[in-house]
Amino acid sequence: MRITFCITTYNRLDFLRRCVASVLSLDFEKSIIISDNVSTDGTQDFCLELCREYTFVAYYRNDKNLGSVDNFISASEKVSTDYMVILADDDYLIPELYNDFYNEIKGKNCFIFAAKSLRFGVNNSTGASLPSRAHDTRFYNSTDSTNFILKDLLFWSSCVFRTSTFKSAVEDLNLKCKNSLYREAIDVGILYYLSNKHGFYYVEKPVTVFWNHLSQSSKPLSDIQFKLLYISRIYAFNLLNSEEVRCVKNIYTLSIFCKAKILGLKSSKRYFQKNLDLLSMPLKYTIKYLLVLFLNPYLLKKIFK
Repeated sequence: MRITFCITTYNRLDFLRRCVASVLSLDFEKSIIISDNVSTDGTQDFCLELCREYTFVAYYRNDKNLGSVDNFISASEKVSTDYMVILADDDYLIPELYNDFYNEIKGKNCFIFAAKSLRFGVNNSTGASLPSRAHDTRFYNSTDSTNFILKDLLFWSSCVFRTSTFKSAVEDLNLKCKNSLYREAIDVGILYYLSNKHGFYYVEKPVTVFWNHLSQSSKPLSDIQFKLLYISRIYAFNLLNSEEVRCVKNIYTLSIFCKAKILGLKSSKRYFQKNLDLLSMPLKYTIKYLLVLFLNPYLLKKIFK
């Protein structure tokens, strides 16, 4: 089971070095694809040296800055192995735990393998006091995957995707279209879409550390900011049909559409029954979600700036 690690980067050489070093430390067979959005900080020289040293590393420098979403898509299109992982340059792996994760999933037949993530500045990102072996592994089917994703706040950097399945999601969600809502939350969107379609095999072990933020230079989101943003996006994908999703231009107009949809449930008994399981989520998630929905775009922007 060979895995390709796709790493997207732009002018964050120090972060990229850490990310690549963590992947190189893995003790199983792998490939690395680095997709560079025309960095000017020495990234190209670093990557070309890597390619000379390691035959399994491939470096692609885009003709122009594609933006983060199209850079992710471009990297995924170059994968030829059966399984793949998507990493941003500021993500990194915890090698000893990732090796355990790999040993647990190799030989199994599944569309998605998932594990825990640690968030920089929120969790213990140093790796100290982490569990030494995998435990509590199970398969979550498409019926109960959404509730679990909301509970554990899974992130795609800690997932291993079957490559053909990931590429089909890019097409199914029309991610190359600039107006797709899923482009505003491509990480959560793809994970939500594929887990609802195929389910996933879960290993309760933290294997990656990521820095969740809204722009290239912003500080990490606080715990509550991250959870509000994450949960609002998951609920949006549940509440809006595919046609409505195409009408939402960005995360700030998202609250308006979801608010209207919720109010419309009162006159749509069939729709209410269909989504009852989602609307009866644990109270703490519902409260956080409603806070996001009923904040006006100005306050939402102030909170997440």
